[in-house]
Amino acid sequence: MKLFYIFSIAILLGLMVAPVWAAEALSVRTGEHRGYSRLVFDWPQETKYEITNETAQSFTVKFNRAAKISPDQKARNVKGLEIVSADPLVLKVNVPSGAKSRSFAVRNRVVIDIYDAVAEAEKAEAEDKTKTPPVKPPEEKKPEPGLEEQLKAEVKKTDPKTPSVQQSSAQPPSQNELKQVADKPMVAATTKPKADDNILRPNLITLSATKSIGLAVFETGSEIWIVSDKEALPIKPQVSGGNADHFLPIGERDVAGGKIYLTNRLEETKIRGEGGTLLWKIIISPEKNDLKPIEPLRVDVKSEEPRSGKIIWPLTNVTRILDITEPSTGQNLKVATVESADQFAGPARSFVDFDVLPSPVGLVIRPKIDDLSVKMTDEGVEISRPSGLAILEPEKLVAEEKETFEERMKKNPDERRIFNFEEWRMGGLDVLNENRTIILSGMNDMSEGSRIENLITLAKMQLANGRGAEALGFLRYAEAELPELSQNPEFLSLKGVAKAFDWKTDAAFEDLSSGILKDYEEIQFWRAFTLADLGDWQQADAIMPQNIAPLYDYPSEIRNRLAIVLAEVALRAGKLDLADKLFKMVEKDKDKLNLAHDAALQYLKGEAARQRGKLPDTKKLWEELSKGTDDLYRVKAGLALTRLQVDSKEIAPKEAIDRLERFRYAWRGDELESQIGYWLGRTYFESGEYVKGLKIMRDSATIVPEATLSRRIAGDMSSLFTDFYLKDTLDKSSPLEAVSLYEEFMELVPPGAQGDQVISRLAEHLVNSDLMGRAGNLLSNQIDHRLKGDAAAKTAVRLAAIRLLDRNPKAAETALNKVSQLLFQLPAALNTKARQEEIALLRARTLSQLNKTDQALKILEGLTPGKDVNRLRADIAWRAGFWDDAAYALEDIMLDEDISLTRPLTEDHAALILQRVIAQNLSGDRIGLANMREKYTEAMSQTAKAKLFEVVTRPRQNAGLADRETLLSAVSEVDLFKGFLDSYKQADKPPSQ
Repeated sequence: MKLFYIFSIAILLGLMVAPVWAAEALSVRTGEHRGYSRLVFDWPQETKYEITNETAQSFTVKFNRAAKISPDQKARNVKGLEIVSADPLVLKVNVPSGAKSRSFAVRNRVVIDIYDAVAEAEKAEAEDKTKTPPVKPPEEKKPEPGLEEQLKAEVKKTDPKTPSVQQSSAQPPSQNELKQVADKPMVAATTKPKADDNILRPNLITLSATKSIGLAVFETGSEIWIVSDKEALPIKPQVSGGNADHFLPIGERDVAGGKIYLTNRLEETKIRGEGGTLLWKIIISPEKNDLKPIEPLRVDVKSEEPRSGKIIWPLTNVTRILDITEPSTGQNLKVATVESADQFAGPARSFVDFDVLPSPVGLVIRPKIDDLSVKMTDEGVEISRPSGLAILEPEKLVAEEKETFEERMKKNPDERRIFNFEEWRMGGLDVLNENRTIILSGMNDMSEGSRIENLITLAKMQLANGRGAEALGFLRYAEAELPELSQNPEFLSLKGVAKAFDWKTDAAFEDLSSGILKDYEEIQFWRAFTLADLGDWQQADAIMPQNIAPLYDYPSEIRNRLAIVLAEVALRAGKLDLADKLFKMVEKDKDKLNLAHDAALQYLKGEAARQRGKLPDTKKLWEELSKGTDDLYRVKAGLALTRLQVDSKEIAPKEAIDRLERFRYAWRGDELESQIGYWLGRTYFESGEYVKGLKIMRDSATIVPEATLSRRIAGDMSSLFTDFYLKDTLDKSSPLEAVSLYEEFMELVPPGAQGDQVISRLAEHLVNSDLMGRAGNLLSNQIDHRLKGDAAAKTAVRLAAIRLLDRNPKAAETALNKVSQLLFQLPAALNTKARQEEIALLRARTLSQLNKTDQALKILEGLTPGKDVNRLRADIAWRAGFWDDAAYALEDIMLDEDISLTRPLTEDHAALILQRVIAQNLSGDRIGLANMREKYTEAMSQTAKAKLFEVVTRPRQNAGLADRETLLSAVSEVDLFKGFLDSYKQADKPPSQ
């Protein structure tokens, strides 16, 4: 058993170290070449690797699998190998200081070349000179051999049509090849450059593979793009030459069906390709490039037509056409890859419908139109479009106008035309895009002045075809190039109209109102147009010329839109004859009207019929529009028809509200929505839903806050709100409705006396509904924030009376103190004796309610006796239980009232007699009580208070507990001063002056 355990452990240990024992024995070999040493790793299968930790004296090679190697590898530029790790295999390669390396993989083989350092290269070059006879230097006037001659031997060795075995092995170029391309060996990036490192030198980019590659090379912006028709290459492009660092690192980008490699352009150099299929060489050199590009052929061209035919590039061996997006512009490129470097389009070209990018290999097309077709055919690469390619030269399109602006302005005022739209149309919408492309394509080689002129021509063409935004773009571009244009009348008028057609109305009106355009009557049409869009219909009518003859010369794209707006201006001013003329102008090209303009015309004709009293015609036109396909005028006509039917009482408010609610959600975001909200809110308000109606109106006013309509809505809201409180609507409404409306829309209270009246009326309404507290709060706020002087003092007196009616003596005292402050600030003439006595009475009543009876009675002693003084004295004595004083005061009141027994007693007189006998009873004045009984029994027997009078005045021996309770009940209900306070409930009836 023990042996078994030992054996098992041995097996486990063996398994644990098996990976090391099982590591592959890797063949590593070195070789010496002119200018570099080569280190080759022969793996049994494809192996990935990476080079890291590069310094001036070493670098690290990391493989993705394990292996065993012998570190004893020596070469001129390999000072030694250090094994960092065996699984995976990681090696540190020591090299001479400043030596530079490159690496690549060929199937199962990984090759690393270590180039001689600068000192070694110079030494090798010296040795070479001793071994080979010196070359006779060229004569001074004879140019140096070009790069083409330098690479002649290599071109012969590399025939792309008959690839050799060496080509198939995809070996990179030798140091001897590099010497033919570069003036000096490559050095490490860390080496300090010499003074002549900025000199342009020949450079070589190499691509190799074991299967044929189709390639295209072109320049765009600051980059060189190398496009392969294979999605992956086993070896990345390799760079060598005197300026190699400029092209590194080479970027990569994936594209459907291929691969893109990107590197930097080098100014003042030429690019050409050599080879093809398995080995491609892209040579970048300052040397002159004499290779002739392949010229395109035009076929099926008809000279009498502006567009016809197609273009064919007779390239052979085209492998694929790739679609690539150019990142800097977002434009699509059509890239044709080829198998041979002698198939190329060459320098950049510009055609009406497309551009050709500089293509030293293959062909690269940048379309200017959406429907350009690029395809491979037996004849080459065919470029066409369904309508045919443009053949008209750009300079032939931009012709001089028959009349200049200055010539038009020399005519009589009635004949002047600042706009020459018909001539500017240049064939109309059908050829608009083609014309634009032709003009733009011809601007590259023009002078600055000619380019600006063409930009203005483009703007005129766009504007004459009804495209304001596009015209404005060209005009802004021209103005940026030449700011002085803003002071040119013709340019400024063009910019103003372009802004107006692009709905930049405020800016358009500002341009069109410039002083430099004041002498041009035709501009007034456009100013009226912009004012109408701003909602200022009255001013639009004031400035609009009555002679509309100039508009007949406008093309329909301009005339219809302008005339429809001007017709609405005329209708709003009641100028039906002018509107009819404009209708006929629009109907001149009725077959060319778009749906929107036709709907607008029918709507305005309906309005004209309404103004003439032809309501059946109006209803017919608007009903058809309300069921039509144009969203705008379906809603506008529906709204107008609903208003018309409400005014004529053909439909009830409820049905109108239902319609308007639907319209409210059918159109959003502009003045029409604001109109719908206005009429919906007004209809709700007039139907008795006051708060809801004003809320909807308020919301509609905020949709377009700067518009005239918004100001009108705000004004109408204030009028409806004010009329609600000052007319009989308030009396028909509940206090809750009245106060809710006020609190929700307090900002609508008008300023001045009218607003004060609104608050006073509301307070009166609340007082009459016994909502004394809320009424008092309204008046208090009015005193603190709105009223001044005598008006504030009068309101404060009223407030004190209302606080007393509300049994709130503390608040009444505060109000009376405010009155005293206000009266102190008023002229003496306003502080009359009657006003002082009025205030004294209210203060005495206040002190009475505060149980300060003595102070209250003392105030009354200083007042002139009278009805109000007697009543208040009786009321104070009554409340204090001073029954003798109350009985005497009541006797004075009875004398003031002049009660007669020859006629039936009034209810007030009966109450007064009853109050006196109660005071006499409670004071124990039996004699006085008997006299009252004898005098008034017969008169009181005919009143509703007869039974109570009998109980109060009966002899004492018959009185009981129930009689006492009856007396106390009667006492609690008495308010002898209430009549005086009630006079303050009415807002328009102040008790004193």
